[in-house]
Amino acid sequence: MTTISRVSRTRQLVLFGQRLTVPLWSDLTQPTRVEVVRLLAHLLVAVRASNQVCVPQERGGRDE
Repeated sequence: MTTISRVSRTRQLVLFGQRLTVPLWSDLTQPTRVEVVRLLAHLLVAVRASNQVCVPQERGGRDE
Protein backbone atom coordinates (compact mmCIF):
# COMPACT_ATOMS: atom_id res chain seq x y z
CA MET A 1 0.00 0.00 0.00
CA THR A 2 1.27 3.48 -0.83
CA THR A 3 1.94 5.77 2.10
CA ILE A 4 0.87 9.39 1.87
CA SER A 5 3.16 12.01 3.36
CA ARG A 6 1.87 14.23 6.13
CA VAL A 7 2.20 17.34 3.90
CA SER A 8 0.21 15.73 1.09
CA ARG A 9 -2.47 14.53 3.52
CA THR A 10 -2.79 18.02 5.04
CA ARG A 11 -3.12 19.55 1.57
CA GLN A 12 -5.88 17.09 0.68
CA LEU A 13 -7.77 17.79 3.90
CA VAL A 14 -7.76 21.50 3.10
CA LEU A 15 -9.21 20.81 -0.35
CA PHE A 16 -12.10 18.77 0.99
CA GLY A 17 -12.60 20.65 4.22
CA GLN A 18 -13.32 24.09 2.80
CA ARG A 19 -16.73 25.50 3.54
CA LEU A 20 -18.52 27.17 0.67
CA THR A 21 -19.63 30.72 1.13
CA VAL A 22 -23.15 31.53 0.00
CA PRO A 23 -24.05 35.15 -0.70
CA LEU A 24 -26.81 36.72 1.35
CA TRP A 25 -29.85 38.17 -0.38
CA SER A 26 -28.65 41.63 0.59
CA ASP A 27 -25.30 40.95 -1.13
CA LEU A 28 -26.96 40.40 -4.50
CA THR A 29 -27.34 43.24 -6.98
CA GLN A 30 -30.80 44.44 -7.94
CA PRO A 31 -30.72 42.86 -11.44
CA THR A 32 -29.66 39.54 -9.91
CA ARG A 33 -32.52 39.67 -7.40
CA VAL A 34 -35.00 40.37 -10.19
CA GLU A 35 -33.67 37.43 -12.21
CA VAL A 36 -33.82 35.08 -9.19
CA VAL A 37 -37.43 36.02 -8.46
CA ARG A 38 -38.34 35.59 -12.14
CA LEU A 39 -36.76 32.13 -12.25
CA LEU A 40 -38.41 31.04 -9.00
CA ALA A 41 -41.81 32.24 -10.24
CA HIS A 42 -41.29 30.33 -13.50
CA LEU A 43 -40.35 27.21 -11.55
CA LEU A 44 -43.41 27.54 -9.29
CA VAL A 45 -45.74 27.85 -12.29
CA ALA A 46 -44.13 24.84 -13.96
CA VAL A 47 -44.42 22.69 -10.84
CA ARG A 48 -48.04 23.67 -10.23
CA ALA A 49 -48.92 22.97 -13.86
CA SER A 50 -47.30 19.55 -13.77
CA ASN A 51 -49.10 18.66 -10.52
CA GLN A 52 -52.48 19.26 -12.14
CA VAL A 53 -51.70 16.65 -14.80
CA CYS A 54 -50.82 13.99 -12.23
CA VAL A 55 -53.74 11.87 -11.12
CA PRO A 56 -53.63 10.84 -7.47
CA GLN A 57 -53.10 7.10 -7.17
CA GLU A 58 -54.18 4.73 -4.47
CA ARG A 59 -51.69 4.05 -1.77
CA GLY A 60 -49.21 1.51 -3.09
CA GLY A 61 -50.75 1.68 -6.53
CA ARG A 62 -47.39 1.70 -8.31
CA ASP A 63 -45.60 -0.80 -6.09
CA GLU A 64 -44.01 -3.47 -8.18
